[in-house]
Amino acid sequence: EAIYLNGDNTQLLGTISIPSLDIHTEYAIYVNGFKSATKPVEFTRRSSMVNVSLEVTSLPLLTGNNTVQLVFAGKNASTITYYQTNILTITKESTGSSKKSLIGYWSSWGGNGPTSYIDLEETPTEYDTIVVSFIEHANDYLTPVFDPEASKAVTKAQFKEKVARMKAKGHNVIIAVGGQNGVFHIKSDSDKEIFKNGVINIIEEYGFNGFDVDLEGQSAQNGTSHVVQAIKEIIEYFRAKDPNFIYSMAPEVAYLISTGFGSLYIDLIRETKHLITTIHPQYYNAPGTGVYPFDGSGVAIDCKNQARFIPEFTEALIKGHDGPAWGGQYAQLFPIGPIPEEILAIGLPSGVGAAGTGAINDMNVFVEAWREIQRRGYSNVKGFMTWSIDWDKYHNWQFKNALAPIIK
Repeated sequence: EAIYLNGDNTQLLGTISIPSLDIHTEYAIYVNGFKSATKPVEFTRRSSMVNVSLEVTSLPLLTGNNTVQLVFAGKNASTITYYQTNILTITKESTGSSKKSLIGYWSSWGGNGPTSYIDLEETPTEYDTIVVSFIEHANDYLTPVFDPEASKAVTKAQFKEKVARMKAKGHNVIIAVGGQNGVFHIKSDSDKEIFKNGVINIIEEYGFNGFDVDLEGQSAQNGTSHVVQAIKEIIEYFRAKDPNFIYSMAPEVAYLISTGFGSLYIDLIRETKHLITTIHPQYYNAPGTGVYPFDGSGVAIDCKNQARFIPEFTEALIKGHDGPAWGGQYAQLFPIGPIPEEILAIGLPSGVGAAGTGAINDMNVFVEAWREIQRRGYSNVKGFMTWSIDWDKYHNWQFKNALAPIIK
């Protein structure tokens, strides 16, 4: 049976006639389609009428429009009647007060090209989240492996101690899976268990407080269902122990807009959006990929033009790619969005050499792009991610020096 739920941005209220049934103690609240834990719903009986009340402040709302629905039951000795409210839309305004973050990938093997190994404990304070890279695959393309001793600069025991000390200093130290050499072929439930349990064991062994997905498209070449389910179960396992356990991902731009690169991230976002701490897309390494600007000019902006691409792509993600952002020669976006501002960070290279396209040394371009995003009203965007900490050091810390002050 249905009841109508009224509400505003502070209180949701409803009334229904339930003459002989007691309200069951179990109920479910769905926010944006996902079951959510909130403060208790208040059920107040007055004769045959039951009033329903729920505080909006107790709901995990995100900036923009949110859907809310309540399902509960009334019962007596022989009858249970289920009541389902209408789906109510609640709008949360942008406040600009969401916690900002500077996220940096840390290369466990010792850096690329001209860069060199950085001791984990030498990571600058500004990087509140350190993404240790990478969990890779064993010869079976199933078993996750992580070896901090590959750098020949630290033992496993020493590395575990460093992780613990950095966490004690207030950093999040999380582990990423994938990268160029972390390709997994997960084709069955048994494969899923091998991958899932291997990742869980690595996270627990080293004490990481989060998990980042940086899988390449070929990791889902045989379908995404087992990969997505494995990641979902990994996050649910750790969230049951620590509600603040971090879950992030770094899809390349192309993975979000083209069927040619597979649907791994599209499906992953669809199925686990309610669990995500941060999405930090790689706004680079996507030559020929672009967006149409919201000014209606009809001229696509390539990711090599970072000054314009960063604000336009950010707005397109937040809006769910409405309007002119996609079209022409570019594929239509899968229906994943919109991406809430609070979980969106901007992924950029630390400087020339750190990426094939989109890498620049003029950090003022990034600063002005951030200011443009703020001018457009998206003040809750979470911050920046960079590849990588060793490249930032190589460029005399130009990335963190320019961007940490404008988001902190």
